[in-house]
Amino acid sequence: ITALVQGCDSAIVWMENPTTHTLRNEASVNTAMAEFGAYAVGDNVYYVGEPDAVMFKNVYGWTGNPFLRVYNTKRYENNGLQQSNIAEATFNSEPYHVGPIASNKEGTTLYVTRTHAGKENEKEKEDRKRYRTKNLELYIYTNDNGTWNASPFAYNNVKEYSVGHAALSVDGETLYFVSNMPGGQGGTDIWYCERLLNGEWGQPQNAGPMINSKGDEMFPSITKEGTLYFSSNGWLGMGNLDVFTSKGSKGQWSKAVNMHFPVNSAGDDFAYTVNDMTNLTEVGYMSSNRK
Repeated sequence: ITALVQGCDSAIVWMENPTTHTLRNEASVNTAMAEFGAYAVGDNVYYVGEPDAVMFKNVYGWTGNPFLRVYNTKRYENNGLQQSNIAEATFNSEPYHVGPIASNKEGTTLYVTRTHAGKENEKEKEDRKRYRTKNLELYIYTNDNGTWNASPFAYNNVKEYSVGHAALSVDGETLYFVSNMPGGQGGTDIWYCERLLNGEWGQPQNAGPMINSKGDEMFPSITKEGTLYFSSNGWLGMGNLDVFTSKGSKGQWSKAVNMHFPVNSAGDDFAYTVNDMTNLTEVGYMSSNRK
């Protein structure tokens, strides 16, 4: 309760002193359905969305809407998004939720979050209804002359925990991701693996208590300058998920700092990515369910 009161007090101060961020609703791709997790690879932008029910008959029981798919669009010179299409890639043929994705800088390797649905006898009860247990898993897709080949991330363990929401360091040598695997600070944490000499990923390591809280951390992204952005409901914020930032790498980070208003709101604010940076400005995308 004390943290909630502090959050309310902070929100009042932050709203009276907004940061210099300017937010613009990307009306060309946003619909009455869900769209989130925009990620730029060159002039292409991938994001996650709920397809039209006319096209996809299988629906998610909690929302009544089709399972999430990855969309692909182009960005204008001012980073505005053009009308989009569902990405024609093999990962979109999965039966359940697909996305979000991350990529190497060349766009030849994609790290795709997928939902694994538990078996019929593995159900959890919520609101007097029973649902299959659903954990996230991470798949790595490599482009071989236009064909995407999939391989599971070595540390997936869908029977025990989730792994997803990948972010790759600019040099491609450190893979960050989100998991509720044992050994974390609580809830879902940000973890990382380092690339070994043989090209495989080393054992997962927790990114530490400066960014991970007893709550949930998710949707990490990292810039070439070593700035980490992520969302959390475990640190002091304006309500639900807020965007936070930190500097460092691997397991060494500065204390998480709230991005304040207008980046954050009383809703869920997440998937903050930076595409272009100059000495004066940074430009990117974020997602929010604010009104």
